[in-house]
Amino acid sequence: MKPVVVISSCIEMESFRYNGGIIRSPAVAAMKEEIHFIPVCPEVGIGLGVPRASIRLVQKKEVDSYSLVSLEEGMDHTDAMNHFSGHFVSDILNQSVDGFILKSGSPSCGPSAVKVYPDNPKSSAIHKKGRGLFADKIIQDFSHLAIEEDDRLRNEKIYDHFLIRIFTHHRFRKVLQSQVMKDLVDFHSNHKYLFMSYNQKLTSELGKITANPGGAEPTEVIREYYTRMLKIFNRTYSHKNMINAMEHMAGYFKKDIDKEEKNLFMEQMEMYRQGKTGLDSLKNMLRQWIARFREPYLSRQVILNPYPPSLAFVSEIFDKTYLRI
Repeated sequence: MKPVVVISSCIEMESFRYNGGIIRSPAVAAMKEEIHFIPVCPEVGIGLGVPRASIRLVQKKEVDSYSLVSLEEGMDHTDAMNHFSGHFVSDILNQSVDGFILKSGSPSCGPSAVKVYPDNPKSSAIHKKGRGLFADKIIQDFSHLAIEEDDRLRNEKIYDHFLIRIFTHHRFRKVLQSQVMKDLVDFHSNHKYLFMSYNQKLTSELGKITANPGGAEPTEVIREYYTRMLKIFNRTYSHKNMINAMEHMAGYFKKDIDKEEKNLFMEQMEMYRQGKTGLDSLKNMLRQWIARFREPYLSRQVILNPYPPSLAFVSEIFDKTYLRI
């Protein structure tokens, strides 16, 4: 089974852009083998053709909300889009969805920074702070899941964070389905250092929930764990927390490795802290020690492979201008 991600159809899926084109995304192309995508084009969904007249978000003077208007045809598609969005959300609420990838800047799918125009066809945009109508509904109902836009996936850390979120959520579905405490204990044990790299305080709280000192019913414990776990991913992991997690794991081998190996590991950590290298060198050293010294607990730690290795593709595809997002 693969993680399930809803995606705007025009991103690597179908030629559904307003001009009949398709958006190329190296990040999404790399995901196709490991993720089950559910494509959706809200604009085609409300009956607009391909190609079609462009639409825009319009700020009406008498209301605070936006309207979705076809400039060339002078048609208002707001009600149709809201109706489609509501039905789509209703259809997927009972499905096991792990995340969303939406088209950036789109008046229907854009999660943020969408241009908003005044109620005047000849005027330029008044600001770029809008949200597509379809995306707005998705965010209202699925804010607990990973929702990302294609442009931002050009940033290596955002790409990494998105994959970590959807694959972690996908793995937790086994616990949600079984409602068995052993599955929860195993899940937490395997994800301990990954969670530490995000938020050490919440990781400790998750450990206490898993211990279940009050003897609550598994359903209640798992629900509380799930709610708290999702909060861990509100932000990407920090270099400081990631280094702390790596140091804790390296501590398992302090009596086994020699001084040169320890110094090399510390040098690589300092380079990572300074942003001169990625995590691969640290992870590879830990993997080698785990295999060499046959450390079973660390071998199960998800932090070393939070998603399939095939998705950790070369950084040359990332737009360097996005590195500081």
